[in-house]
Amino acid sequence: MTGEVQTYDLPGLADVHVHLTDLEDIGAFRRAGVTAVRDLGGSLQEVRAQADLPGAPAVVSFGGAVDAAPVQGPLADRFGMVGVRHFGEVLRQLDQLARAGCAGMKLYQGFPPELVAPTVRAAHDRDLRVAHHIGSGSLPAFHRSPPLMAVRAGVDSVEHIHSFTAALIEPDQLADMVTDPIDTVGAAFGRVFLAWARVDLDGPRVREVVRTVVDSGTVVVPTLAPFAAMADDSTGGGLLAAWSRTREVPTDLVAAGLSAMLDFVGQLHAAGGKLAVGTDAASGTGINPGKSFWREMALLLAAGLTAHDVIMAGSPRGHTADRLGLSGRYHPDNHRVYLQAPNLATAIQRPEILFTLPSRPAIRVG
Repeated sequence: MTGEVQTYDLPGLADVHVHLTDLEDIGAFRRAGVTAVRDLGGSLQEVRAQADLPGAPAVVSFGGAVDAAPVQGPLADRFGMVGVRHFGEVLRQLDQLARAGCAGMKLYQGFPPELVAPTVRAAHDRDLRVAHHIGSGSLPAFHRSPPLMAVRAGVDSVEHIHSFTAALIEPDQLADMVTDPIDTVGAAFGRVFLAWARVDLDGPRVREVVRTVVDSGTVVVPTLAPFAAMADDSTGGGLLAAWSRTREVPTDLVAAGLSAMLDFVGQLHAAGGKLAVGTDAASGTGINPGKSFWREMALLLAAGLTAHDVIMAGSPRGHTADRLGLSGRYHPDNHRVYLQAPNLATAIQRPEILFTLPSRPAIRVG
C-alpha cells in the first residue's frame, strides 16, 4: 500500500447472501469487516453451529431453501433444501421457521410460480421476509418463473442478477436458448453469459424491469462476484475450474455478458433501486468469505455507484434492512470497522491491497 494512509471509520458491514454449511473459516468475515451475514440456505443445526464458533459474525438465518418436490439438480443435496408439494407444506415450513427464530424464507428456482403471492402474504403475516432466487436464468431453463411476476407478488428481495434474465431478452431469443440439454452447472452459467450478451440495455424491457423493481421497493442482491470469477480466466481455479463448461462460451461474449450485468445494476441504482451486498460465499465454490465481500463492492463501484453508495449497500438500514429481514437482528452502527487506506474508493476498487499487509491488518472491527 503506497501513499499517505488514512483511517476510515465505517459502519459494520453485512454480507446478505452466504451459505455457511461446511464453511471452513467463518472468522474470515469479521477479519474483512463483515460483522453480520444472512444465511440463505442451510440446515438450521449446521448454521447455528457455525454461528457459535469463536470470531463468527452475527448470523441471520432463512433456513433451508424451499423448492418444488422432488428437489432436482446438482444442488439438491446442498444448503438444507426443502421440497414442498402444495401450499399446506409451505405453511408448515413457514411456521417452523417462525418458531426457530428465523428471519424469513428463501424460495428457490423451481418454486411453483402460482404459490409465490400466497407465500409472501403468509410469510408477512408471520413477520417473515421472502427472498427469491428466481428460476429465470438457472437450471434447467430460463423461464420457470416470470421475474416480474415475483416482484409484483411482493417478494422482499431478488437474489442473483441472473434471476432477471427471462425478463430482459425477447421471447424468441429465449426459446432458442433453452433447446440444448443442461447437464452441468457450468453449462447453465455459460448460457447466462450468452443471454446477457444479448440484452438491449437501452430497450423497453430493461426500462420495465427497472421501473417495476423500483416501484415495488424490492431489494436486489446482485451477487456479481461469482460471475466475475467465472469471467476471469486469470484465476485458473475456483468457479472456472469447477464449472469448466463455462469456458466453451467465447471470451468476448463472456465479457459482454458481465458488462451488461454491471450496466443493468448501474441503471437500477440510478433510478432509485435498492441494492445490497451479497457474495454467495460458500464452501467449494471459490467465492471465499470476507475477501469476496470487497470484490463485490468493487463490482458495484464499477457499475457506477459512488464509494459512499457502495458502503451504504454494504451496511443496510431502514427500508432495505427491513426487507432483508435484518431489522432487530443487525444494525450497522452496533460495530465500527476501521479501514486503513490511502483512499476509500481506491481501497474498494483494488481490494487486494487490503489483504496484503504483512505487519498489520488494514481492517479492524471495533
